[in-house]
Amino acid sequence: MTFKIGQLIGTDVTCGISSRINRSRYPFIGEDALVGIEIEMENFVPPKGSPIYWSCVGDGSLREGGVEFVSRILGSRDVLPALEEIGPVLERCRPSWRAGIHVHVDASRLTLEQVASACRLYALLEPLIFAWEGNGRDKNNFCPPWSVLPSHAENLMNAIACFRELEQSGNTDITTHRATLIKNISRSHKYISLNLNSLIRLGSLEFRLMQSTKDIEKIGQYVKLCSSIVEVGARSVGESFLDTLSGEGADSIIDMLHLPFLKQVEDYRSLMWEGVHVLNMLYVAGIPESKPVLDIDVLEIKLLGED
Repeated sequence: MTFKIGQLIGTDVTCGISSRINRSRYPFIGEDALVGIEIEMENFVPPKGSPIYWSCVGDGSLREGGVEFVSRILGSRDVLPALEEIGPVLERCRPSWRAGIHVHVDASRLTLEQVASACRLYALLEPLIFAWEGNGRDKNNFCPPWSVLPSHAENLMNAIACFRELEQSGNTDITTHRATLIKNISRSHKYISLNLNSLIRLGSLEFRLMQSTKDIEKIGQYVKLCSSIVEVGARSVGESFLDTLSGEGADSIIDMLHLPFLKQVEDYRSLMWEGVHVLNMLYVAGIPESKPVLDIDVLEIKLLGED
């Protein structure tokens, strides 16, 4: 794919934090990554003063003074001070099953093929991520897993197939590519664990599966998780995550993402093998891996814990 998502939707995403604001010494996520964080809460008691990194807006879908804290676009050295700032504010709120935490990871500088690669990696990790999050979020109507809504994979596949046809015919008209992207991706609704519709609105991939919490450490882990999936997936176009899983094991993928906290989840290796079913859905939809998906008999053996 020759066009970047940002070119197609006419968006140039930049950090929303002034360089004069004190940033953390070390990058919290990938050095070039940009993220936006949305934290929904109920029963909010406003404090005095205005935060630097966040705005607060009412949210009619919530109850008892429900609000959404929306961060500016954050660079890698802005995430930690932003979380430190919002921590005391969250103590004045109440989490709720109706409220979630959404992380937008900038995809404006990626091609659609790179987006698809990130989605493959997410699919493999989906059961493990939901187990790490807990709170029955895989049953929540606001963020159902990809595994129960295959239309998202189909919409992404259709867009890629159309792009390839355009390129094979020599069509390099950006207007045609833009219309093709919007036509296919707009069919996906936002109420899902990984929302593709934000690609055509904001140039981002939106991760929606975390329930609201006051736990700043876990929110930080969630931001790292989302950013790492997009970063590693984008640079792995043409590579097979199944080859890595079958040859080097689940630990190697977690290490590649630099997400050691996922190893604290009970049966994390088996959960990643369950993700093969979700990844297989993407393969069937037409997003090719470098090799076919594993035979189902091999998968069942791995789920039983055999080498």
